[in-house]
Amino acid sequence: MNVHENKKIVTDFFRHLNERNLKDAFELLDDDLRWWIVGNIPVSGDYDFKKITFGFKMIFRAFEHFQFTLKEMTGEEERVSLVAESHGIRKS
Repeated sequence: MNVHENKKIVTDFFRHLNERNLKDAFELLDDDLRWWIVGNIPVSGDYDFKKITFGFKMIFRAFEHFQFTLKEMTGEEERVSLVAESHGIRKS
């Protein structure tokens, strides 16, 4: 795949998440994915396929109106880097 196709996959993935269509979102992920969340917050770190899909399921159970806003995206070779914001209302 080229950079444009990889960026489209990332965009489609987050569109599916925002639509709560987790099945279609997760089908876009490769089994050997590595996902890195920067920072020093509780969810920061390196994730594999199993951990990231479980994490998203837990997020959508814990928050109402949870949405991602994609801010910046760059791609090179087979890699895509994304800066995104997320917002939601914690369920009580």
